[in-house]
Amino acid sequence: MNVAIIGGGITGLFCAHYLMREGHEVSVIERRSTGSVTSIYNAGLLTPSLAPTPKIGLGRILSTYLGRDDPVHISPRQILGNPRFFRTALKKGLTGYEDKIVRMGHESLELYKEFFREVGSRPDLIEGVAAVYAEERDAKMAQASLGGELLDEASISRMGFRGFRGGVMFEEEWSVNPAKLYKSLWDAVVTHGSAHLLVGDDIRLAAEKGGSQRALVYVDGKEIHCDIVLVTAGSWTRELCRSLGFDPQILPARGLAIVFDTGGEEIVTTPALLEDYGVGLAQHNKTTLRITGFFEMVGFRTDFSEARRKWLLDKFYRHVVKSDKAKIVEEGVGFRPCTPDQMPLIGLVPGYKNAYIAKNAYIASGNCRLGVTLAPATARLLVSMLNRTEQSQDHEHSSQSSWYDPNRFVFRSRRR
Repeated sequence: MNVAIIGGGITGLFCAHYLMREGHEVSVIERRSTGSVTSIYNAGLLTPSLAPTPKIGLGRILSTYLGRDDPVHISPRQILGNPRFFRTALKKGLTGYEDKIVRMGHESLELYKEFFREVGSRPDLIEGVAAVYAEERDAKMAQASLGGELLDEASISRMGFRGFRGGVMFEEEWSVNPAKLYKSLWDAVVTHGSAHLLVGDDIRLAAEKGGSQRALVYVDGKEIHCDIVLVTAGSWTRELCRSLGFDPQILPARGLAIVFDTGGEEIVTTPALLEDYGVGLAQHNKTTLRITGFFEMVGFRTDFSEARRKWLLDKFYRHVVKSDKAKIVEEGVGFRPCTPDQMPLIGLVPGYKNAYIAKNAYIASGNCRLGVTLAPATARLLVSMLNRTEQSQDHEHSSQSSWYDPNRFVFRSRRR
């Protein structure tokens, strides 16, 4: 089978990895520097139990209009320009699938273990992630809901943090260096693998002429013929799918990542989520520390204001004891693909305008902040759909299911 994968991020590369293992011919198509948008600019926290994706509720939208200083920000222009998305997000009954996300996330961790054994690499993997809180009562509430081991202020201080009275330690959650993880996967798929890489500025989907049911992808005018096309393009998935007459209702939520050189100093011993701020922080090795924050729905803008940048740095300098030892070496913006219910879209693309290609076009996107956490399980599930085989003994999880079914947001695109 000849498969074209549009999107060279973590999920797309895992799809390529699993397909190549089964002997399929794979092309990876990317329209910009592969993996540089979201797969690298994140904290590298693999935390399925914490599921750190904020819901888009009325309170968040009101905060936006009132101009409150909040790590979650939704541009009024985005609200006015995407009324269907936000109407759907505000509907009741769109939650309740968190347990399935947790299960899928833990399945991903097992697949990561398998991948690391296969390639002989552990990209700065650290086992154990803490969630820390300014108030002890919030930590106790989190522990009662999610499990884990309660942490007191002294324990958190020994990890390198200050200003937190309580926390919860999750020994089964992980941290990895996202840049090294991406390189390991890239080497397995492209450098030492057999995947074909195509990079272009103009990528479009079509169907072969003459009644053929094969897919056709144009990359800067060059025709790429394939049996199956997988759209794993993150926040750009919506733009690609609209040519099929399908609007997947995905909007980008950007986050800011700042990388520090610690000069060989161990500044923090344990990766952590600073839950009061929605900030993730991890020291990957003796020299590299990364902090990420924000959930801003402002389109594809990359220009964070200096005030927002200072807000994130303030949390670092205020709460990390040895923050004066760190020097900023890199900053980047990543876009998280978000659906109205913050749950992924995985499966066959519902097709209206282009019936031929809709029969062999699949989508995997909408994982939002859990994109790296869920990547291998998402890829395995998608590949199992292509092969029409069971991915696990859990039939609901391994077959088309309403909680990740792309049909749940279907409406006919205006672009006819």
